[in-house]
Amino acid sequence: MEIRAFNGSDADFEAAAQLENKVWADFPQTAEGIRHNIASRPENNQWRDWIAEQDGQAVGMASHGETFWARKPGKYHVYVAVDPDWRGQGIGTRLFQHCLAGLQQHPGLSQLTAGTREDQPVAIRFLETRGFERTLREPVSKLDLAAFDPAPFQAKAERAQAQGLAIDTLRARMDACADWEARYHQLHVAILEDVPRPDVFTPPTLEEFHKRHVEDPHFDPATIWIARRGAEWVGVTELYIPKRQTLNMAYTGLTGVLRNARRLGAATALKLRALQFAQEQGLAAVETDNEENNPMYRINLALGFKPQPAWLAYRKILDAAPPAA
Repeated sequence: MEIRAFNGSDADFEAAAQLENKVWADFPQTAEGIRHNIASRPENNQWRDWIAEQDGQAVGMASHGETFWARKPGKYHVYVAVDPDWRGQGIGTRLFQHCLAGLQQHPGLSQLTAGTREDQPVAIRFLETRGFERTLREPVSKLDLAAFDPAPFQAKAERAQAQGLAIDTLRARMDACADWEARYHQLHVAILEDVPRPDVFTPPTLEEFHKRHVEDPHFDPATIWIARRGAEWVGVTELYIPKRQTLNMAYTGLTGVLRNARRLGAATALKLRALQFAQEQGLAAVETDNEENNPMYRINLALGFKPQPAWLAYRKILDAAPPAA
């Protein structure tokens, strides 16, 4: 088996997408999406990507680099994925060791982060036997759209409207506001700052937000809804519908409301817009995830979302580096 650097070719992106779709069959990826994820990383973030090959076939992949979404000196993230057909042969161990060897070159390396899902016992054991400890649990939840009845929630949506909240699509806001992207960025950051996480959130600059979010191939302003109170943007919900999939599903991005506009029913009203749109498109289900103590998780459960296996975040604190000679 050979571990080589990801070369950025079309073949490598296709191989990465195929491998990811075998590992996470219920979370479809495309070569285009993976290309965007790599291209949208901040400059000078020290990320490296690797592919493990056996007789020319991609059997595993790995990445490591700075946690730019929650920057802290000496903190780096590691991701390892192995084709399910090739597990149990030490490929994951070799990829992890390869990443660790690369990270050791960074002065001040003090902690690693990683993640998996709770229905992946092999991956959990892999991390915990290497000294990683769980720092966050984010339950996934799924709504069966064929069984969803929005009628019981309409009164709450109407109450939000009666209290001065208006909801329309980001597409409509783009036509109405020349500064729509700055407003969208500001709203996004303010809401994300309240999302529970193991470490302090590092907000993206407007340029970084444009690269990561607006240039995302799944970005569609017609499936993003903005709540307004007067001229102020106070809430958002995002619906992402993969362009190539076999599951006929949509996925929720960010949903949230600014602190000064909560307890008015805005989050429920936003979610109803997105869910009714998904029903109209003939989709089978909508999936989302939230930190288990996040109020949005309770709102989703009240709407009829059913808990699924949770995403798990892990951290490993490393021994202090020896003093320089």
